Amino acid sequence: KDFLTRAQYLDIAENTKQIYSEANAFPHISFDHIFPIELVHQASLEYPQHHLNEHLADGWGAWKSTSKQQNLKYFLRDEEKMGPAVQKLVTHLRSGIFVSFLEKLTGIPYLVTDPAMHGGGLHQIATGGHLSVHADFNRRETDGLFRRVNVFIFLNENWLESYGGQLELWDTNITKCEEKISPLLGRLAMFSSSRLSYHGHPNPLNTPIDIYRKSIAMYYYTVAPGPNDKADDAYVTTDFRDRPDGLDDFK
Repeated sequence: KDFLTRAQYLDIAENTKQIYSEANAFPHISFDHIFPIELVHQASLEYPQHHLNEHLADGWGAWKSTSKQQNLKYFLRDEEKMGPAVQKLVTHLRSGIFVSFLEKLTGIPYLVTDPAMHGGGLHQIATGGHLSVHADFNRRETDGLFRRVNVFIFLNENWLESYGGQLELWDTNITKCEEKISPLLGRLAMFSSSRLSYHGHPNPLNTPIDIYRKSIAMYYYTVAPGPNDKADDAYVTTDFRDRPDGLDDFK
């Protein structure tokens, strides 16, 4: 089975753009069965299968954080180290067809991809790992482009709700989680990125030691500032926040 055609993508965007724009927390949406199931299954198998805490697989790196805001989180951005199925998905996410889909769905024109995948690429979280609630950096440091859309493909077969790892979308004041998206195999999730789009998977993963939370992350930019930005805004790094009621006291 092949990827969807441009016409099929644009039809989906036309039918779901209002759902996206009116979503809780901030504009977002998720889809299942967008990509060929055989391809996402193969991509899932191309991630390291052994315990990354003991040995980093070839090309993989680990985020370090003294405050443990990103714990047991590993990444790969070198495309030459990626398997063929993953490479095919990454190439598709950068394609004109997919970018046109994003532009129509989000209402954000002139989106630009990020060949270097700064902060993105392949992500893999080990048991006990988490990513605290945060809003992402606002501009690309290399050229000042504004970060506008985050896209994720989840690659987790037979994922149980008890494992946790749901992508949580929080309100602007970090008072409540407005939405949870389970990281199921082949699920495509996306949202409009701004300094107010607080998200994460903040609870430690409760997976067996040999099961990881796997995803591909791709970020999209524009030359023009977004609605919460100004053209002369300085670069602002990732803004981590603690949840209320001591939910992050485990860190």
